[in-house]
Amino acid sequence: MPKQLFYMTVDFLDILLFVLFFQLLSFVPFLSIEYKKRNHANLFLALFLGAKALCISNMLAFRHYDFFFQHFPHLFIFGSSFTILWGPLLYLYTRALVFKEHRMRKTDALHFVPFLLHFTYLNPDLTFEHLSEMTHIPLRSLSEVLNRTLNQNFYEFINSYRIQEAISMFSDPSARHSTILETLYSVGFNSKSSFNHFFKKSTGMTPSQYRRLSKA
Repeated sequence: MPKQLFYMTVDFLDILLFVLFFQLLSFVPFLSIEYKKRNHANLFLALFLGAKALCISNMLAFRHYDFFFQHFPHLFIFGSSFTILWGPLLYLYTRALVFKEHRMRKTDALHFVPFLLHFTYLNPDLTFEHLSEMTHIPLRSLSEVLNRTLNQNFYEFINSYRIQEAISMFSDPSARHSTILETLYSVGFNSKSSFNHFFKKSTGMTPSQYRRLSKA
């Protein structure tokens, strides 16, 4: 029989995830204390393990949506976002191990731009210039990262996140009473025509068509 923990049904997989979550977190303080050794590699590894632990917390939150949404709603915002850090942190960790004279450079901040955007994409007033000011990275450098790495411009990149948020809202039973207009404003769009354009480009359907299918 499943056990009850704070009015939440817990099964064997949940127990495994809890154990893994705390195991990963237990390494973080020890690695952080010794962060100067091995050219900061320990620090990058500690950050990577912390990011992995937060993603596991997000898995637990979705497995017990009702309980966690009521008591810890912030997990749905932060947990999934930290998957974006895995690549940059592994890259910096590997570089710190390989190069004995490894030093952090200003351009290393470019690797964390997608993570920063993930927290700001719902802001309808977000601009390329504003992002440059927030990160202290020149506009040209930012543009090169998006164009060469992702083959997208700023608005294509930021709106791809907004469309995914809209798709999640259309699929969420608790948000199905919201109108399309309310949805597009809540995910950061100011224009219905722009929302329809990017939505159809991403899904091949208009928002109305997608919503009807999701309700079927």
